[in-house]
Amino acid sequence: MDEGRPVPRGGQIGCRLPRPGRHGLRGRDEEEAAPDQHLVFKPWNDALVALWTRHKPPITPEAVKAAGGHLARYRGQYTVLAFPVWGPKLDQAEPVGWAIVNTTGRGLPKFSPDGTTEWVAKPKLTYGSSPGVIGDLERLKGAQVLWKLEGITDVLAWLSMPDLPPDHAVRRTNKVKWSKK
Repeated sequence: MDEGRPVPRGGQIGCRLPRPGRHGLRGRDEEEAAPDQHLVFKPWNDALVALWTRHKPPITPEAVKAAGGHLARYRGQYTVLAFPVWGPKLDQAEPVGWAIVNTTGRGLPKFSPDGTTEWVAKPKLTYGSSPGVIGDLERLKGAQVLWKLEGITDVLAWLSMPDLPPDHAVRRTNKVKWSKK
């Protein structure tokens, strides 16, 4: 066999193997950032969450809790609501990411590799986050009907509706490819 020449296998010249790390295998490299590395979680504060929801009608604090929302300090400067992004094992493993919104309603910084900072007004994923699902996992586990919504505020508005059918659930995905199995 000549070195440097591809070896045919099963009608293909080669196969593409997944690379370890964020964009490949599900495990994390040692040097790869943990999605919660810039978050310091704080105790729940009804008043602070209620103030945020006043500016986001019809969202309720109960919906924030149902979606797994936590109060946190982001980069030591911003008080945020952090929502877990669940991977394929859902709550049988740690969240694979965190989606955050500023409790003041203002933007959050997005840092670029070239050193520039952009201000993002809508919810953002923390650095190191992987694709996954955001929503009420308890409802998701027993659902007969699944609604897929666009953003976190859509999910929270749906969870805030009175008299939700018990067999319906909602999820929001970020860059997840779902199989039809």
